[in-house]
Amino acid sequence: MSANWEKAKQAARDIRSKFSSDGLSVNAFEVAKANGINVLYFKPEPGDEIVDASGVLDKAKRTIFLNIGESPERQNFTLAHELGHYFLDHPTEEYGVYWRNQQYAPGIKSDKEREADCFASELLMPKELIEQYKKKYHFDDTDYHALADLLGVSNEAMRNRLKDIRNGRITE
Repeated sequence: MSANWEKAKQAARDIRSKFSSDGLSVNAFEVAKANGINVLYFKPEPGDEIVDASGVLDKAKRTIFLNIGESPERQNFTLAHELGHYFLDHPTEEYGVYWRNQQYAPGIKSDKEREADCFASELLMPKELIEQYKKKYHFDDTDYHALADLLGVSNEAMRNRLKDIRNGRITE
């Protein structure tokens, strides 16, 4: 089965329309709270099964755990990513949880992981909002760091999103 990009993008748009006054910007923490999803933090220890995890979704407990050692921007994207798994109703893996690994090698993400990334990108960095900011502040793609700051995401996430928009691709 291949990733369903349109489903992921539409789910993010639906959330934005419910939780955004302008239809574009959204606070992932408010989305979680409004849907009864707890957001807690964990500190992985060497030897933990999830030592490389950025975040963990426990659907049964309606809880998302974020790695306290990561930047707030990375936590924001990770939360949106885990919300993607939740709203896209991805089946949980063997242990009943999804976790977002910090160190995916290129090309090894599953379709469900790529769908959750697409959802997170569309939720936090919609093309329309990026274009508005570029016009308002006279930014171009080299100003990815300023755009990342405005949208509360990491520089890496913004660079990837701008590249995908520029190349006409869905976030992968």
